[in-house]
Amino acid sequence: MEKVLAFFGAFNPPTKAHVELAKFAAEKTERDRVIFIPSKSEYITTEQKKNFSFSDEERLDMLYEVYEKNSDWMLFTDHDILSETQPRSYETLKWLRDEKDYDPTLLIGADQFFDMEEHWKNVPEIAKEFGIVVLTRRAFSIDAIMQHSAFYKEIKPHVQVVETPKNTRNVSSSWIRNNMIEVQERLRYLKTDLTPEIYDYIKECYLYEI
Repeated sequence: MEKVLAFFGAFNPPTKAHVELAKFAAEKTERDRVIFIPSKSEYITTEQKKNFSFSDEERLDMLYEVYEKNSDWMLFTDHDILSETQPRSYETLKWLRDEKDYDPTLLIGADQFFDMEEHWKNVPEIAKEFGIVVLTRRAFSIDAIMQHSAFYKEIKPHVQVVETPKNTRNVSSSWIRNNMIEVQERLRYLKTDLTPEIYDYIKECYLYEI
């Protein structure tokens, strides 16, 4: 039975930080693999209130592109996307264990960990049955919250904290989406103010990767 970290998220889009930190967490916790579990795009826009979501197919395609170069430690599944409604993390963890024969542990960032008390279901069950691995983030003091909250004190014995490298550039998917939108808007301005021939010329000669 493979020991895996179950990494839930929108991955909207997957970032370099998602990939690097997932691999780092697997190495530090001596897990065999990390399974990326993207949520439904409908859930991202209606429940999480994100301003934009790539489609389910696009996010799966992007994860596949990442997987092809990282197949020695990474997996991904469309289980949550194909479910009729967005499953709870506890339900998917049980599916990984009971149906797919993995030994899963939940992998989350410090920001999600701080949301668990108010916004997550079945946290004590997740902690006791599967365990939780938390990736630190400079803005959040995990030790402090586990010392002063009865909720977190209860699950503390089942929580493993992984200190992320100091040089990690933890850029959010939101930041990337906002930059994409800004680029698209600027290109629209260019296209409006130039003739098609000049727009194509500038796009070909100057809008290239530096």
